[in-house]
Amino acid sequence: LNGVEDVDLCLRVRDAGHRVVYCATSVVEHYEGRSAGRFNHVQENLRRFAARWQGRFDAAGRFVPKGVLRGIWEGSFFVRHSLALVNREVCGALLRSGRCDLSLIPYETDEFGPESDPERLGPLSERMRAPLTGPAEFHVRHQWPPNFEPPPSGHWVMIQPWEFGRLPKAWISPLTEAVDEVWAYTSFVKRCYEESGVPPEKVFVAPLGVNPDLFRPGAQPMDLPTRKSFRFLFVGGTIYRKGIDALLDAYRRAFRRSDDVCLVIKDMGQATFYKGQNAADLIRALQADPDAPEVLYLTDPLPDRDVPRLYAACGCLVHPYRGEGFGLPVAEAMACGLPVIVTQGGACDDFCSEETACFIPARKVPIAFKEETAGQAWLLEPDREALAARMRWVVEHPDGAKAMGARASAFIRANVTWERTAAAVEERLRALRGKPILREKNRAAQHLAAAEAAGSAGDLAGAVEAARKAAETAPAWARAHNDLGRYLYRSGDAEAARAAFERAAQAEPALAEAHSNLGVLLWETGQQEEAIEAFERAAQADPEDVDLLYNLGAIYAQIGDAQRAAAFFERCLALRPDDAGVRAQLDALRATGEELQDHATR
Repeated sequence: LNGVEDVDLCLRVRDAGHRVVYCATSVVEHYEGRSAGRFNHVQENLRRFAARWQGRFDAAGRFVPKGVLRGIWEGSFFVRHSLALVNREVCGALLRSGRCDLSLIPYETDEFGPESDPERLGPLSERMRAPLTGPAEFHVRHQWPPNFEPPPSGHWVMIQPWEFGRLPKAWISPLTEAVDEVWAYTSFVKRCYEESGVPPEKVFVAPLGVNPDLFRPGAQPMDLPTRKSFRFLFVGGTIYRKGIDALLDAYRRAFRRSDDVCLVIKDMGQATFYKGQNAADLIRALQADPDAPEVLYLTDPLPDRDVPRLYAACGCLVHPYRGEGFGLPVAEAMACGLPVIVTQGGACDDFCSEETACFIPARKVPIAFKEETAGQAWLLEPDREALAARMRWVVEHPDGAKAMGARASAFIRANVTWERTAAAVEERLRALRGKPILREKNRAAQHLAAAEAAGSAGDLAGAVEAARKAAETAPAWARAHNDLGRYLYRSGDAEAARAAFERAAQAEPALAEAHSNLGVLLWETGQQEEAIEAFERAAQADPEDVDLLYNLGAIYAQIGDAQRAAAFFERCLALRPDDAGVRAQLDALRATGEELQDHATR
């Protein structure tokens, strides 16, 4: 493409899913037009360039790469809570990849802006309610409380953390009947969904992560107003679900005021999402107890970049939760090299092990939830004596605790990152691309029911029209195209029927019926070789369909391929040993073969 090869190269790089970065500090000396033969093929190459890239730019002149995912992410962003942090980090990683065109829809009013970290937050701010380069392929919702109003377009994905064992009963119907996929932070949350009745095939784990550049050993410690040399740390809302009462009780049992320890509690959400639920009174009562060990209670908001400094100022994170969806402070503290003490049997099991964490044994306890749930709701109850013992162990065995923290840091920083989260998200979004949108499929199913009724009444024109509406409503649903093909063929339009069957087989290669129907059409229209290929694909898609195997055997017998015919009849008998008809066909085939062999010998 002499003449536009530089632009062509950049566009091909973008089409492959990579970014093109213009470096203002580089210097390139470009002697425009001085090469011999530079203009010999300009017009031809411009025509080739236009043919290759025509139609690949949107109305604003932006290039639209083929491999780029395009959709909407809805939730909180510039707010100080964990869901907003997840949205910022995952969407930021997706945007950095260059393989995702996102429009971000904020759920809550911003508490801060991108000016606090322009490099990380600026790209997110630019995509707030930004237009996409085309129709949205997906719509991800991650917010609290959940919003079950169907989005206007695209595959509908819900990321909805849950910590109480069984889901609210009101969630089950929309999750089952309208949402395309549910993404869970951990395998624990995935089990909560599945055990509540959500089909396992629509629930996937999209694990959370940490920023290893931010959460690492060696950060500058934050100055804390305490003279105690060993500091335990709790980070999170001081609510019942996070086990703050168990922690205060165990800490009081394990230590006295004279011990060289301090419990640092970094509370959050006390004036917003956890308002009226926190344990401020319990904490202050312990602070006022002259015999109790020291407690430092922090309530001011902490910018993201200062959180690692808080971890660096402490010696161990304690998180005796009753219920968690993931436990981000646990992973962050581990990444910073802190030993952690956590409840066993819940969400943190996905990234904690006996080698990297001190586990607190716990038991399941049924709870009375305020909403009706799909089965008995429950939480974990951590063993307080064991918690106290583990806190003492960390203080009394500093070398062992430090080694555990080092192992934890190496594991988390290598395996639990936002880039890994974004990769899991991208994998699921690409997998969804080839599937019908459930809301469209549900509407299309109504058209197919109308088509079936019309076909049964002998109204083939009405059946074709209704089936065509189904295929137009859910263009990625193979069943709609397959049924349209059946009615078209019955009405005498073999050419259109073939196109419908081929579209069905392309949409869902595992749909044996589409290949089989195409095979019948091709056979009956005299295209034997193509028909056999279609039947073979059907048999590969459903190798246990006896009728299909029998038909293939009969076809091969009809065209004189006795060896292949016998092979298919034998497969039929392996699946249905008592089928006398198949056995008779096989015996006749063998007898014919013996007669031919005998004739050849004579």
